[in-house]
Amino acid sequence: MLYDLSSEENEEQPIETNNSRLMKWLGAEVIPCRKTEIAQTVEQTMNRLTEEGYHPYYIFGDKFGTGNEGTPVQAYVDGYREILAWEKEQNISFSHIFAASGTGSTQCGLVSGKLLEQGAEQIIGLSISSREYDRATRIMESGISDYFAKNHLVLPEGWESELHLEMGYRQGGYGQYDERILQVIREEFCRNGLPLDPTYTGKAFWGMKQYIEEHQLQDCDVLFIHTGGTPLFYDCILNDTDGGKK
Repeated sequence: MLYDLSSEENEEQPIETNNSRLMKWLGAEVIPCRKTEIAQTVEQTMNRLTEEGYHPYYIFGDKFGTGNEGTPVQAYVDGYREILAWEKEQNISFSHIFAASGTGSTQCGLVSGKLLEQGAEQIIGLSISSREYDRATRIMESGISDYFAKNHLVLPEGWESELHLEMGYRQGGYGQYDERILQVIREEFCRNGLPLDPTYTGKAFWGMKQYIEEHQLQDCDVLFIHTGGTPLFYDCILNDTDGGKK
């Protein structure tokens, strides 16, 4: 059985999206709650299921969403090693690796992989979140520390300097975007068949292009990691009724 906690803010009626349609298709029970009541709702749901004789498992760990950080971190440690293998095979060395940074799990995994393999590139997280810088970096520092501790690994001195989080391309916070981001999404799909979305990958891809221009990166190879969110690409198409012809 699958339960999905969906946080809604100031919405009289939840907006139907492709993600919500997928949840219905999978037979999930969607439990709406306010963002300020997530921990309380998790606890209530877990207690109810336990009383009904089930053994519930919350994918993020405890009711506050901590405890399982190591699982997504390991996934991107493995991903980083795949990137190294591909670089060696293709005789390419990336100077920068870019990815959207929301919960920070992707960036934690990539940075952990770099620390373990002593990589040379810069890993740039492009914040798509409403979290402020200090809180976002503290969460990532905790995730990396926990991963190394649980795997009985030693963090090198000064490892915190490897956390590069760009905050200047958020467009006001999570889910906020403008016409420039929509234009990048259209261009990349038309030119390269790459589906991006305005909440995660599209915003980060636009941010990467801005970063490259602002920092005058030339004569170097950069890698952008597409972290998913394709259902949101189709939401974007449905909402972009004029196809950008304004």
